[in-house]
Amino acid sequence: MNLNKSTGALLALAIAAAIGGTALPAAPALAAKQEAAAKLYPAATRAEPNTKTMAVTAGNAKKINEIIKIYADPSKNAEVLALTDSVLNDSKSNAFDKAYAAQIAGVVATNAKNYAKAISYYQTALTANALSNDNHYAAMFNLAVAQSNAKDFAGAAATARKFLTETNSKDPNALYILGTSLYEQGQYAEAATQVKSAIDSSTTPNESWKQLYMLAMSKSGNLTGALAEAKALADRNPTNKVAQTNYIALLQQNKQDAEALAVMNRMRAANLLTTDADYRNLFLAMAPVEGAEQQVIDIITEGLNKNILTADYNVYAALAQSYYFLGQEGKAIENFEKAGPLSSKGTTYLNLARLYWNQGRNVDAKAAAAKAEAKGGLSAADMKTLKEIKALPDKGGKTVIIKKK
Repeated sequence: MNLNKSTGALLALAIAAAIGGTALPAAPALAAKQEAAAKLYPAATRAEPNTKTMAVTAGNAKKINEIIKIYADPSKNAEVLALTDSVLNDSKSNAFDKAYAAQIAGVVATNAKNYAKAISYYQTALTANALSNDNHYAAMFNLAVAQSNAKDFAGAAATARKFLTETNSKDPNALYILGTSLYEQGQYAEAATQVKSAIDSSTTPNESWKQLYMLAMSKSGNLTGALAEAKALADRNPTNKVAQTNYIALLQQNKQDAEALAVMNRMRAANLLTTDADYRNLFLAMAPVEGAEQQVIDIITEGLNKNILTADYNVYAALAQSYYFLGQEGKAIENFEKAGPLSSKGTTYLNLARLYWNQGRNVDAKAAAAKAEAKGGLSAADMKTLKEIKALPDKGGKTVIIKKK
């Protein structure tokens, strides 16, 4: 009778999930005055509007001054938007009135996470084409942010490209928005290029940018480059769970299972296992390793004791296998008994029947064999063993030869 060490496949890590929650740059605060001492985009292709046209009409001066006064107060959001809409709907408003009010309303709507309204206001400000370059391109940048937050990634990419082209700048935040938008559209090779440009253009690039660069390289097929970047990120951020799990996923993709397992164990030592999936990935990766039975038991026990790991078929089966190969047949039987009802096939009950048989508990062995047969899904070899067990006398045992793979 063979009771073989499980060689079940590792659970896949969803590395793309690491990008989730990456914060886009916040919309910059607006100055009350349009003119600035130093131009932010001196190489912009757009000509600066005539300063004579950048003036609020007398009829809207009171409304716009009120907007400027209260826009930073979140409790006044509705009032700001109402005043803005009043300006936009006034037939006497000039292009500057509309652009100036709309750009502020766009910031207010963005901060309130009303991205649809924010997009509309920013587009209105840009269409009016009446702001100074600094404010015009601030509105364009903020439009790209709002589009990305609204998951309009095609729109965000187009706006970010337009911003970068017209300003002739290497603004790292705009490059990053372009990179994220391309990534979300599955354009991984160009996404990697743009995010790398963002990293190179920034004096203090965020670690999340480097994570995205690594992910984009991986998705584009550059696994070697992605793995090198992932290792560097993991080494620099030993307590960053995202960095570690992405490194593990790439190691597994590259068939470096021993290295992946070592990183998982380092995560456990650093108390980075905080979810059911964390503990599950670790014990399933450890289960096929020869001589790791006690570690599997310790990992599962720790996860259960912390109320993080949920007891299910895989948990009980892994415990049963590990106890069996440690020679603790009593505990193996206990866990096979728990795993049996949860299994989809009869193999678990058949293994239980084998252990009962090995201990001379023929009545129990025959009962477990009947449950195995009822579950089904047995191989021809299993059926042969099943028939042998069913034919046993009620008393007497048989020494079973146990083999490991």
